[in-house]
Amino acid sequence: MRLKNICFVAMATILCTSSLTGCGESSRKENLDNELYIITEDKSSKSLSNSKPGMFGITEDGEIFMEKGYEGKVGYIDKRGNKSIGFKFDKGSEFSYGMAGVKDGNTYKIINQKGKTLVEKEDGILSPLNNNLIKYEKLANEILTNKNTTEAVESLVQSGKTLKSTGIINTKGEIIVEPGRYDEIIKDIGEGYILVKKDKMYGLLNADGNEIIPCEYTSIGEINEGFIPVSKGNLCGALNEKGEIIVPIEYFYVGSMNEGVAPARLDESGIGFLDKEGAWAIMPDFDGVTAMNNGVAFARKDDKHIIIDKDGKEVETEINFENKVSINGFSDSGLAVVDILDGESKYMSVINTKGEEIENLEKKDYSALEVYPSGLIVSVNKEGKKGLLKEDGSVILEEEYNDIRVISKDVILVDKDGTYSYIDSTGKTLY
Repeated sequence: MRLKNICFVAMATILCTSSLTGCGESSRKENLDNELYIITEDKSSKSLSNSKPGMFGITEDGEIFMEKGYEGKVGYIDKRGNKSIGFKFDKGSEFSYGMAGVKDGNTYKIINQKGKTLVEKEDGILSPLNNNLIKYEKLANEILTNKNTTEAVESLVQSGKTLKSTGIINTKGEIIVEPGRYDEIIKDIGEGYILVKKDKMYGLLNADGNEIIPCEYTSIGEINEGFIPVSKGNLCGALNEKGEIIVPIEYFYVGSMNEGVAPARLDESGIGFLDKEGAWAIMPDFDGVTAMNNGVAFARKDDKHIIIDKDGKEVETEINFENKVSINGFSDSGLAVVDILDGESKYMSVINTKGEEIENLEKKDYSALEVYPSGLIVSVNKEGKKGLLKEDGSVILEEEYNDIRVISKDVILVDKDGTYSYIDSTGKTLY
């Protein structure tokens, strides 16, 4: 029986065809480029959720996010909690690449961290793509001219018409990619490359907005170290930055490169790691692996989970890992969430790259643990309430919060009883 081949889906978590995945829920990303943080006059958590990236505009299926759903204006603070840009805008997105998209009356703008307008449009929504380029979602005339936006969207959807056509402009407002050239201009998927879609196939633009890979691939994975995982149909391979094939498109699975190696499975046999030239760096002798991070990865062999180093050798540990179908890899902080067998029972914990449990983590029945690159850990109890822990497991915040999002090591967004606040890593309130 052939193994089911799952390569990867653009804009989604990369899944191994084996049982392990290197990028699961236990390892979170942080917005390290954010230096300003969005605030609303209405401090309800609902008001802030309407200003998250991707919640500013209209989706292809007609879902509308243009209505604020809250009172008051949007502004921005710095990481010390000082108000940097006052409550000036009707709506706004979080900062990315030193810019943010805002709505001021009927005008959409891109502002910099001083609040200066770089570009503005009245006929389309603007959002940063990279340091120099801006996504320009030109709205259909029916939406612009109808006072009832929801009614206009519903009418367009029912008639099968396009809600918007998307292009790219630069920070001077000059057209780089004409709206409508691609069905979707999605996002930066690593190292400045912009993922685009046309006729249900994916391609890439470089940081200047020039097409380097045409829309002829079923999916394109996260790009790192100049290694571009792609798939055509059910088969996977990889390209270099020139669009040249370096791993033939004949593999069951090829993942993203990290620390010079990428997980790959050629056929129904085992999974291992390829180097940047497409040769085996670690032979495919395992049933599953996670991404290599901080010089180590999890691997599964003979129904047992182990830790391996960059040479494929087992890292000795006294921990007996639960033999789960999936397991998450190590984060950038060198920590990983694991389920540990202890006699006939098991418990969730956090370990370091030496296979040692962190010192001060309380042993209790967690619903989830989420490790961030900074080393901060979010704990979730069985009632779904969240707390915040230091890298060694000691408590910063008790599990009393509806939600906690680590933006950076210095700035954490928390939601308690429907009201949001920003705090630092000591628990001190910034705003």
